[in-house]
Amino acid sequence: MHKGLLILGLLHNHPLSGYDLHRIVRAHGELYTDLKKANLYYLLDRLAKDGYVKVRAEPGARGPRGERLVYSSTKKGRERFIELLYEILRNHLLCLIDAELQWIDRSLAHLRTVGWARKRRGNVRREATESHDTAENNQGATSRKIKIRKANSSK
Repeated sequence: MHKGLLILGLLHNHPLSGYDLHRIVRAHGELYTDLKKANLYYLLDRLAKDGYVKVRAEPGARGPRGERLVYSSTKKGRERFIELLYEILRNHLLCLIDAELQWIDRSLAHLRTVGWARKRRGNVRREATESHDTAENNQGATSRKIKIRKANSSK
């Protein structure tokens, strides 16, 4: 699938000869080391048989045939290129999302094992109890002040 995407992508904008395609693939070094010259021509033939690539011969090339084959993508080939591209991007994004969800799950599991949630809940409860006690103390002090004022005013 990736090799077909590569070839259709290279042919997407303009025609290229098999030699030019091979040169471009070779220039990418380690990325497509398994796409040798014979594999490239086999893939081009298969793409042509499937109707994704059109082949035409140009005269005047060096070699025993005296012509070179030039490959260009067809409308069907351009549509297939877009399909393959979407498929790979969709799968890649799903893998990224899956990896992120797994990381979140592992992080939450780790936090549970170290008791982070209980500690946090305990801190929240303690803070709430302390603020409630402070409010009660303030209210008690206020009511004592009111009682003292009433007692002083009645004297």
